This record gives sequence, C-alpha cells and structure tokens, in this order.
Amino acid sequence: MLHVDLTAEEKEVLLEVIENYSSDLGLEIADTDRKAMRDRLKAQREVLKKIAISLGHSIDDGKS
Repeated sequence: MLHVDLTAEEKEVLLEVIENYSSDLGLEIADTDRKAMRDRLKAQREVLKKIAISLGHSIDDGKS
C-alpha cells in the first residue's frame, strides 16, 4: 500500500478535485451509450470514492 503525507491544504485540494471529477464522471456515464466505456467510467468513479474514503471523506454520487 502506498502512503502519502499531505498537508491539510493539499488534502482539501485533492478532495475537491476528486469530488469535481467524480461529478463529471457521473455526467459522462449518463451520456455514454457504449457499455464497455460506461463500465470503465463507473470503475474509475469507484476508485475515486475509495480514495476519498481513505482521506476521511465520502462522495455523494447521486445513487441511493
């Protein structure tokens, strides 16, 4: 497992980037017709969610 030391500011910026990109992925997933591409985007979003959780933050992806 990789260990990264971040300052509070770096963590905040990283979480903001993850949240913004995750939101963009949701839009891309909704607009993608090809199943393989949609599955790849969903997998990327799941990885981002795991990273956010490891940083002590959760991402609301709009799914219940």
